Amino acid sequence: MGNMSNINISHHLLKRWTILHSYTHYFMIDTPNLANFKSISHEVTGYSLKNLESIVSADIHFVSEYNYLQADATALFRGICNVRSLVLSATSLMLLSCEPLPVFANLMELDMRHYYGLIDWSSSDKGLETLLTSSQLEKLYFIQEVLCSLPAESALLFVV
Repeated sequence: MGNMSNINISHHLLKRWTILHSYTHYFMIDTPNLANFKSISHEVTGYSLKNLESIVSADIHFVSEYNYLQADATALFRGICNVRSLVLSATSLMLLSCEPLPVFANLMELDMRHYYGLIDWSSSDKGLETLLTSSQLEKLYFIQEVLCSLPAESALLFVV
């Protein structure tokens, strides 16, 4: 199939979408019944998201660390902020550090065990703190580097 510039996904019955190792430049997603979304993206430069209120779980991995992904990743995170289960790679968490941060009020499970090389975790503080403020959070999985990167005054470090 090769590299595609744009992909437009619009289907009212689609419940699960997995796209692996995409080099697509722009995704247009309109899927009102989508429950599960997984994306491993290398060079996505934009998202147009509609009707993602039904999404329950998302698994997001940005393999590239290019700065131009930041705003586009923010659009993606805003579109999936209703999820109950979220898996993020280290790079994806770094891209969540932009302003304004979406609130993940329904987040019950957060998994940040995917680690691709050397990451400056300190640049992820705001995104990580935002994810950890969900009052619904019950399960948290992460690698030691995430815990070590938290500021000393983090509420997570005081949980007994």
